[in-house]
Amino acid sequence: MAVKEERGSEFLKKEFLEELNLGEDSERECKLAEDGLPESIWETYSSFANTDGGTILLGVKEHRDSFTVNGLTDKQIIKYQKDFWSTLNNQNKVSKNILLNHHVRPIELRKRKVLRIDVPAADRHDKPVYIGTDPMQGTYRRDYEGDFLCTEEAVRAMFADQRDMAIDAEVIDEMGLDALNRDSVKGYRILFEQLHEGHPWNVLENDEFLMKLRAVAKNKNGELSPTAAGLLFLGDSYQITKVFPDYFLDYREESDDKAVRWLFRTHSNEGDWSVNLFDFYFKVTNRMDDDIAVPFVHRRDGMRVDRVEVHAALGEAVANALAHTNYYGRRGIVIVKKGKELTISNPGTIRITKQEFYAGGNSDPRNPNILKFLGL
Repeated sequence: MAVKEERGSEFLKKEFLEELNLGEDSERECKLAEDGLPESIWETYSSFANTDGGTILLGVKEHRDSFTVNGLTDKQIIKYQKDFWSTLNNQNKVSKNILLNHHVRPIELRKRKVLRIDVPAADRHDKPVYIGTDPMQGTYRRDYEGDFLCTEEAVRAMFADQRDMAIDAEVIDEMGLDALNRDSVKGYRILFEQLHEGHPWNVLENDEFLMKLRAVAKNKNGELSPTAAGLLFLGDSYQITKVFPDYFLDYREESDDKAVRWLFRTHSNEGDWSVNLFDFYFKVTNRMDDDIAVPFVHRRDGMRVDRVEVHAALGEAVANALAHTNYYGRRGIVIVKKGKELTISNPGTIRITKQEFYAGGNSDPRNPNILKFLGL
């Protein structure tokens, strides 16, 4: 039965989605399913589970601005449900069943029955959700154009995110304390002492201080080695890239004039600074701070003492990028300032659902120790 409405196709689409309690931007996949359970349903199941979830509707066809509801017979619905659950619970066909009974149910639309399958976003402990027995050949994700096969790099990143142990807590056994940049360690301690006057850590020797910070830990031989967090945050460039070969940091200020490539740029391939996260954070935030207009600015000993909320927001945005990055990813952290617009991007998918993200209170950082360094 084709859905027609005098009020226009745009209104029709909105009305249809409201009846399903779906938003305009909700992920959905409509399949007529006239000749059996579509084989492509499993790619969609995998992609929804590995991304932000979504709804599959069997017995419906979606057009640009309208929907056609053909519906399913009672016999089809019973068979499709049986076939769906049978395949979903077969680990040789699908790696993980993340659905409950209420996620698969027949509903009525325009006096026609359709089968609705709501696929939630999988918890990071369950990802990747893949088809068959080879995750490298059967893991899908969702983008604006549909389902696409994940790269091996993306699949490995999902497996890495399954671990409850912080990724940045790993001890780099083959390195010693000389992998850390002395000036960066000294600079961090000076800042720490200024912010935490009288703190018992202030009287510790460097190695003890770094152990308390979790920047270093004892390796398999009982000697001190940097953790991944310590190396990234306080290490030297050539030592960092031994462990993280695709490590890259880039900050640039672009111009509206196409003849000017950029107004200012600093990046981790320059070779004239440590290129660790500690030094990058302050190079970037100090540069951004100078461009923020502050009313009635007061300075004391050359230092700005009046700050506005934008300073804190930008600092927190950069800190979040550093704490949530997958440092084994290829793209690196890129910060672009163009006029009054600032874009911060980093490799690594979000580890919580969109709903949890917007609700707040559960950040689940990929690198909690790096976040701790910045918080202190």
